[in-house]
Amino acid sequence: MKLGPNGLMIDSFGELEAFFYAINLSGVLRLNEDMKDRQDKILIKEDIAVKQSQIDKLKEIRGAFNESFSIKLSSELVEIITNSLVGAIEQYVSEHPLFRRLYEEPGKRAFRYVFQALKHPRIAVSAYILKQQSPDHFAHLCRLGILSLGIALHLPMRLPRIYTTSFLMGFLSELPFPSRKVMLDAYDSSFALREVSEKAGMMASRLDAPVVVVEAIRS
Repeated sequence: MKLGPNGLMIDSFGELEAFFYAINLSGVLRLNEDMKDRQDKILIKEDIAVKQSQIDKLKEIRGAFNESFSIKLSSELVEIITNSLVGAIEQYVSEHPLFRRLYEEPGKRAFRYVFQALKHPRIAVSAYILKQQSPDHFAHLCRLGILSLGIALHLPMRLPRIYTTSFLMGFLSELPFPSRKVMLDAYDSSFALREVSEKAGMMASRLDAPVVVVEAIRS
């Protein structure tokens, strides 16, 4: 599973099936192009909502088609993915005494900011992939976002989009660096810190993060 230029790329039917059922995508998932069998017969048309019965049928005839799928990043799919991410983030907050304290007063309103922050197609899908493939790094990035937003919620600021910006800035600030050592070492060198900040900013830009978020990370 990886993020391609036009959608979510999946190269295994097993992975497609797991994704389909994990977040209940029946009637939601759509392909970017016709799916055909090896005789060039169309099995699933592009941009038609895939049903559970079709996934079951593909499972029965596995081997009769190429296992390469390009998933359309529809607004409905992105919303479902984002909701699944927010659910995980709510769990992280509930497990941490400091986070529970920071989020106690704003309550559900805070998680609406998290939802709005993550509901960018390329950001949401990248975060979902990271959660599946590197759950520890995903959890670390979530905690950075949670802390950044939690602090902003308690400061007397009235700036446009400050809360969604705060969460995204924290969440994306260490995205390219699954090794904590890279970041910890960077804090001892202004040159290294500029270098890692630039790399994180470039990745945030490639995910179409808002310009203000990209610039905040770079600075």
